[in-house]
Amino acid sequence: MGALLRRVFAVARAVRELAAVLWVASKMEWSLRTEGIEQSMARAGAHLATKADNRDPVGSLPGWAKRRIRLVNKVYRYWPLGDTCLRRSLVIAQRLSPLKPSIVFAARLENDALLAHSWVRIRGIDLDENPERYQILEGLG
Repeated sequence: MGALLRRVFAVARAVRELAAVLWVASKMEWSLRTEGIEQSMARAGAHLATKADNRDPVGSLPGWAKRRIRLVNKVYRYWPLGDTCLRRSLVIAQRLSPLKPSIVFAARLENDALLAHSWVRIRGIDLDENPERYQILEGLG
């Protein structure tokens, strides 16, 4: 009986977290469309990454944070309003706000085209697979 009860509580937590991600994604979508990036970042509890944020990584992310990141990524695979790195970054930042996230804005040239990208950085850990491919934009705002 104890294993079944633990499983029920685990499913309830997962459903609650899914509802929270969907709510935050909707809020961020509205904020981006009506208020702009700066206000959306404030709503997410994130700040613009600075050189001070680019220190050596400190430790690793807690398990709950990794689970939230995976869930946000799953939601955005099916998000009807489009999946952009900025939308995803804002929602991840909000869901990980206790860890004081920053959002990195970067760009790179590829085939004479300027490509922009953003991702979340927490405790010096870049939550992006290939941050070295981009030049971080400094002094925005």
